[in-house]
Amino acid sequence: MEGAERPEILREYGLEPGSYFFVASRLEPENNADLTVDAFARVATDKRLVIAGATNYRSRFVEDLRRRADPRVLFLGPVYRPGHIRELHCGAFAYVHGNEVGGTNPALLKALGYGNCVLALDVPFNAEVVGDAALLYRKDADDLARLMQRVLAEPDLARRLGERARRRIHDAYQWKDVVVGYEQILQRAEAGEYRATPLADVAYPAVALVGSPQGGKASV
Repeated sequence: MEGAERPEILREYGLEPGSYFFVASRLEPENNADLTVDAFARVATDKRLVIAGATNYRSRFVEDLRRRADPRVLFLGPVYRPGHIRELHCGAFAYVHGNEVGGTNPALLKALGYGNCVLALDVPFNAEVVGDAALLYRKDADDLARLMQRVLAEPDLARRLGERARRRIHDAYQWKDVVVGYEQILQRAEAGEYRATPLADVAYPAVALVGSPQGGKASV
């Protein structure tokens, strides 16, 4: 993925590059925006927390989320205009990914591809996706706040994580490799090799070498 193309889009939201943490997610409980908001309230910074996403129904969870958020939190609602999510990713200081269900998440792949400094909830599929290209946090507001404060205090760390993020996408998420992987799975299934659910990396023997042996906490 490339970088910013229309940075003027940020000004439509009253934002400047590098001035905010970013979340792009449906506002459902399993995506833990409440934990992110609570963590951000503990962080001493003049940066903002920008949340793009909503629900398509009236949600008590969202109503409570808006009530508990401090004034630095900006809720954008759903963002569908072409190019806007791209620019919001590219302008972010860091991206927070709190999803705990659903497997390989497109928003997380976008964050890596756009070179975000990624902070991701420590669940197996997030760890598998990011390899060593993100910092993982426990499902605990204090732990996420600690990592937010850390990347604020260590801008070189944030920069290195952004570089690793782009490399992760380049090394592990190319369509040609995905196609080959599916072909391998189908060929093995046809040959009767699977008597149980395949391991996560079974289709990508080369990709399994990317990142740490445990699947993903960055060594920084």
